Amino acid sequence: MVIQRWQSLFLLVAAALMAIFAFTPFATIEGAPVASTAYPAFMALNLLCALLLLINIFLFKNLKFQIKQALLNSFLVLGSICCAAVITFTTGASLSWQIALPVVALIFSLFARRRMCADKRLLDSADRIR
Repeated sequence: MVIQRWQSLFLLVAAALMAIFAFTPFATIEGAPVASTAYPAFMALNLLCALLLLINIFLFKNLKFQIKQALLNSFLVLGSICCAAVITFTTGASLSWQIALPVVALIFSLFARRRMCADKRLLDSADRIR
C-alpha cells in the first residue's frame, strides 16, 4: 500500500504531538512539574491546535482552504511555543524535553503545507494540459 497524501500523515502526527503536549508537563519549578493544565487558556490553545490539525486532514476537497488552514495551524502552534516560553521564563521554571513536542508539530505542519502546495501545483499543471 502506498500513501497517496503524505500531508494527511504529517497533519495526524502534528495533531497527536499537540494533544500529547496539552497534557504533559513541559517545565519544572523546584522539582514540581508544570503542565498546561495549570493554565486553562494555554491548554485551550494547545487543544485548539490539535483539533484544527485534525480537521485540516478532512479538508482535502477544498485545497486552497486547506493550505490557508495549514498556515493558520502553523501560526497557532508557533503561538503555543511562544506562550510556553513566556510561562517558563516568567515563572523561572526549567524546561523539560516535552517542549520539543510543539516544535516538532510545527515542523510537521510546515511539511504538510509544503505537500499541499505541491499538490496544488500538480493539479494546476494538469488543468493546463486539458
